[in-house]
Amino acid sequence: MIKKKMLKEALTLILALAIVSTQIVLIVHADTPTEPHAADAIWVEPLLIDLFTPPVSVGYKFNVTVFINLTVSSASWEFKLAYNKNHLNATGIGYTAGDKSDFFRNLVTLPLSPTFGAINATHNSVLSAESWMMGPTRSPGYGSLAWVEFQVMTVPPPGETYMSMIALSDVYPEGSQETYVQQPDGTKVALNAYSNTYRISAPGGPAVKYTLNVTSTVGGSTNVSGVFQYDNNTIVYILVTANSGYTFSNWLLDGTNAGSANPIQMTMNASYNLRAIFTPTGPTNYDVNGDGKVRIDDVFIAAHSFNSRPGHPRWNPKADINGDGMIRVDDVLAVALHFGLTYP
Repeated sequence: MIKKKMLKEALTLILALAIVSTQIVLIVHADTPTEPHAADAIWVEPLLIDLFTPPVSVGYKFNVTVFINLTVSSASWEFKLAYNKNHLNATGIGYTAGDKSDFFRNLVTLPLSPTFGAINATHNSVLSAESWMMGPTRSPGYGSLAWVEFQVMTVPPPGETYMSMIALSDVYPEGSQETYVQQPDGTKVALNAYSNTYRISAPGGPAVKYTLNVTSTVGGSTNVSGVFQYDNNTIVYILVTANSGYTFSNWLLDGTNAGSANPIQMTMNASYNLRAIFTPTGPTNYDVNGDGKVRIDDVFIAAHSFNSRPGHPRWNPKADINGDGMIRVDDVLAVALHFGLTYP
């Protein structure tokens, strides 16, 4: 009897010390997510926060809440949030049901003190965790874990926007695995993580505009062609139409293959060069000089045009065998591999 009483008092003392150590000053009961995700998942709500100046200024505070949804039973959880310390500072954290998370509301748990840390020169972190201690464990389901308070450390000049993330970091099984859930047998659960994006915007000042330069190769056209200017974050759709005997191959966005979506959606948050690539639908012509046969001079011409694109002094469209708008080693090799071929 005495031992049971001593155990009960010890457990009560542990819980009391843990609660004090977390310095809980705010109780947030958030048992129902407003932006739910399918299990197994962990996410930050709200997923998007837009802050505008005014009224937001340096020192302004706001909260985010971390939720979880599981298909399995669980006995402990931990999450790590990474954030841009030039924009924000984490000033507080607490469980969503006071002395424990709403997710573990009906369990006997051991609260753990949160940790505020530095990741690198630009980012800090905050880590929170909670463990089951005795009795039944948590059955599958969803609930909130903790709230985190952030303070705005800087605001952009007029006409500009600061954008970054409050990101769930090192999610199991990636990185240092500091965001995870454990089942009662100690097995960790792989989670899909969904982080918060925030924007701090200052209206006024000169409008930010970006340039879009749209071109295409021989064999088709786009619904807009040329150089255009758009306001920041304007969404533009570019549609391609292939000529008879040609097919649309892909887009080149600043020289990089950007897929073959038609139309392609462009969000103008920077200046871009967009090029539509068309290829012939008939047999590929490896006769670069057009004399009806593939000989060493065709290989030489293709090699001479290596690493060129439209506008370059060595550019030769007939040497662009794959029609991607640039002449690379695969074009030269294709001509060489068809050496000796004769066209009727």
